[in-house]
Amino acid sequence: MKHLKTISLLTFGLILLASQPVMAQNAPTQHQEKSQRGEHPRGPHKGARMNPQKFKADFNAFITRKLSLPKADAEQLLSAYHEMRQKQHNNNSLMFRMLKNQRESQANEKDAQKVLNEVIKLRQQNADLETAFYKRMSKQISAKTLLDFQTAERHFFMHSFNKGEKK
Repeated sequence: MKHLKTISLLTFGLILLASQPVMAQNAPTQHQEKSQRGEHPRGPHKGARMNPQKFKADFNAFITRKLSLPKADAEQLLSAYHEMRQKQHNNNSLMFRMLKNQRESQANEKDAQKVLNEVIKLRQQNADLETAFYKRMSKQISAKTLLDFQTAERHFFMHSFNKGEKK
């Protein structure tokens, strides 16, 4: 009799469980959907693929539209800008490699000081490149336009790298 009671209770429990709606998985979030498509929800980040040519073309179109420059002036400004940014990128890549090697090695204080001095030198070179760019461009384009360029550049990068973030 006791055995029959246990079987009855188990059967009743199984019937109850079977009659309950199956718990569905939550619908994927926007982040999960973008991850599945190989995108990052906030733009091009680690793991996401960014097309440099498209990015550069989008930047050029954005700047040209925002500044309303004649085509010749826009080409001259953007050409000089991209040249400067490429040199800065090369410096930044070198800094990154040096810092990574320093972190991974068992370097002593003297070696660390050498790396630090080199990083400071490269950062100064980046600042000098930007200063030279603006001085050179100010001879050909108005200061107001160059300030508008700086603002447009900042807006473009903020928009490009903060897509999908709530502010």
